[in-house]
Amino acid sequence: MPLFVLYQAIQNKMFSGGFKFVIAFILMWLFLAAASWVGFQIWWNRKDKVLMTTADSDEFVSTPVFTHFIQSFGEWLGSFFAIAGFGVALVSTIFGVGGLPGLDMLNGGLIYIVLAPLQGFLIIIVFRFVAEQARALVQIANNTKK
Repeated sequence: MPLFVLYQAIQNKMFSGGFKFVIAFILMWLFLAAASWVGFQIWWNRKDKVLMTTADSDEFVSTPVFTHFIQSFGEWLGSFFAIAGFGVALVSTIFGVGGLPGLDMLNGGLIYIVLAPLQGFLIIIVFRFVAEQARALVQIANNTKK
């Protein structure tokens, strides 16, 4: 994703907007790259934990795997919103680059510096809650058989 954004920026002549816009874009791109790297680490860590979700005697085996997917997706989405949203809001507020054509979403200001991490945290909590509820239901079903 960061490479696609960089390609689009070069293709749309984003670097011809002046020094302030170039520095702001590079900083925003670094936040996007950091958010993508954290997301990669979340998925890489979760791949090892999926194998430990079920025992050989369990009757319901696909639901725990799906709940890990739900939880991983929520962690990825929440961390991406928190890191990339915070970074873009911070850089656009400091450099005042919200007036660029096509970049109206950068006009948020200081409120998005606080809201982006909060929104990311709430996304993580909601997805984890849904995954835990489904996982609890499967645990009850597997234990009542025994």
